[in-house]
Amino acid sequence: APLGPRLADAGIPAVIAMQGDVAIATANDFVAAFFRLLVQEGAVDRAVSLARSQLRAKHPDWWVPTLIMRLRTGELFHRSGFHAPHDEFEYWKALKAAIANRRCTPLLGPALLEQHVGPRRELANRLALQYHLPAPRAERDVLALVGQQLSATHGVEGVRRDMLLAVMDMVRDRYRGVLPAALELPLPVHATPEELLARLRDTLAFASDRSGASEAHAILARLPFQLYVSANPDALMERALERERPGAAAVSEILRWNPELDTVPSVYTDDARYAPTIERPLVYHFFGSAQQQESVVVSQDHYLDALIAASRKDAVPAEVRSALSSRTLLFLGFHPDDWSFRALFRFIMRQEGAGLLRKKKHVAVQIDPEESEFDDPEIARRYLAQYLKDEEINIYWGSVGDFLLELERQTSDPSGLTA
Repeated sequence: APLGPRLADAGIPAVIAMQGDVAIATANDFVAAFFRLLVQEGAVDRAVSLARSQLRAKHPDWWVPTLIMRLRTGELFHRSGFHAPHDEFEYWKALKAAIANRRCTPLLGPALLEQHVGPRRELANRLALQYHLPAPRAERDVLALVGQQLSATHGVEGVRRDMLLAVMDMVRDRYRGVLPAALELPLPVHATPEELLARLRDTLAFASDRSGASEAHAILARLPFQLYVSANPDALMERALERERPGAAAVSEILRWNPELDTVPSVYTDDARYAPTIERPLVYHFFGSAQQQESVVVSQDHYLDALIAASRKDAVPAEVRSALSSRTLLFLGFHPDDWSFRALFRFIMRQEGAGLLRKKKHVAVQIDPEESEFDDPEIARRYLAQYLKDEEINIYWGSVGDFLLELERQTSDPSGLTA
């Protein structure tokens, strides 16, 4: 059977194959012309077409090289940057002003954790295999789907623990051979929640440290944000704040979305007048924190429960509500089909004062084209604009890492962050 079509069926975005016997001289000339034209043109389909046309006068088998492609645009490599109705320079200028004026709220999505652990789909597959479920193939956010199925049949407490253990296993597999010996050892079967949390914290800390100063949480900690809203259960943001801001003490809070969490200590219990500052920044975990295992959202029903709980009066601290309704929102590492994004965004748009957001033109939504069904940034922008009911959505087309490195470079200008 032909190999080229099989590779395309398996998901390879573009395959150059031969549709018959080809002379070595023809192949050599084609490859040289193809790569030269790919650099010039940027689109693989155009490069193949032009390379073949250059062979016609010299090689009778010029027609043999062919392209099998899954891409609609022909572009194999994305170009990082903004794709929005406004000039890119003006966008960076507006974003820097929002940060300088303490009028910007970063929202941390799944991709910030995935860069250290691996894809959520792999985590879902591991859990499904452990519980002898068929490999999930339904919607994109299969982790929430698997969590839903397992919680219904096996109980949420065990599933939540196994999910945290699977996260550690994925990090251990990714860094096998370089992890400290103590982190290579498997946890005892009956390890206490405190032992599990300590090992998880140390394992993720090791993974984030491998990225050095360019690690996403470290960059965010160096910027003058006072409040962060996280959709992730890890404590990497708190750790980065205390490492990057000497003397700072990060404060963690969770949404109390189920009755088990009513007795969890809160900073507002000890200090009713607490307000986030640079020295005491707040990290608000909307869908739970691993530090309180019972708070971690693992299923689709949990996301709905969290959304319902958040809508109750005073369930979300006033500072967090204000930060999500009256400031520039910086979504980092979300996909529009993630349950975390859908639930969080529904809360944002339904809370009092959300109408102010539609008047802003500086809401940034980050999308990674390698993890998206969109291969055209303009199509993605129109989709999100329709979803968010805002034609002024600015999309950065690239990875979280690319965006944050550029943001730090932009804000390193001494004139960029003066309040």
